[in-house]
Amino acid sequence: MRVWCRSLALGCFRQAAPCLPVHGGAEVSAEKNFLKKERVYRISYAVSAGSETEDRHKKVQNTENDGLENGMDSHLLELQRDANRQISDLKFKLVKSEQEVTTLEQNVIRLEGQVSRYKGASENAEKIEDELKGRETKAAERAPLSSGSD
Repeated sequence: MRVWCRSLALGCFRQAAPCLPVHGGAEVSAEKNFLKKERVYRISYAVSAGSETEDRHKKVQNTENDGLENGMDSHLLELQRDANRQISDLKFKLVKSEQEVTTLEQNVIRLEGQVSRYKGASENAEKIEDELKGRETKAAERAPLSSGSD
């Protein structure tokens, strides 16, 4: 349940990110922090799930050592298979989430580069605008002088 909610929050964050205004990459670093927290959460979730399955496995081994006939009964085998399947699923999910985090970190780096390029272009445009305003002011000052000499 918790993983679904976090995935939903991540999806909502991705959808809202293009609508956010660009202010020196603030939303990029916010997404980066969110991704780091998401990665830590998923790793801890996988570790805790792995420890739970190890605990189940130990319980199965303890009951096996308590004198079951012909090894383990079908219920214990089913539990062990279930635990092994859960471990495999969690390992797969961990690998997928690490790949997703890597992809998103690369996107963050790319977006930070775009932000810096756009910021530089914006500063350059402001500089040109200031120069043009200065020229316009000088031209306006010269205009009355040239019309007065006619």
